[in-house]
Amino acid sequence: MAYITLKNFSVDTSAYCFGYIKGWTEEQEEKLLLSYQEDIQSESAKLIRKIEDVVIERKIPFNAFVILDVNET
Repeated sequence: MAYITLKNFSVDTSAYCFGYIKGWTEEQEEKLLLSYQEDIQSESAKLIRKIEDVVIERKIPFNAFVILDVNET
């Protein structure tokens, strides 16, 4: 979810996320992993919408790198 959500806002976390996912999936069956795919996409979409709502509601001039650097929320 983190990778998909942050990638949507132009934040590339692949260096961390792909290694984490690879380690986590090593012992999992392919069918189980595929069953998670829909949930991951759905929950990522919900989180993206919530972030966008906050950005719009608070009239945050959105620049991911600046906002994430100074955001205290």
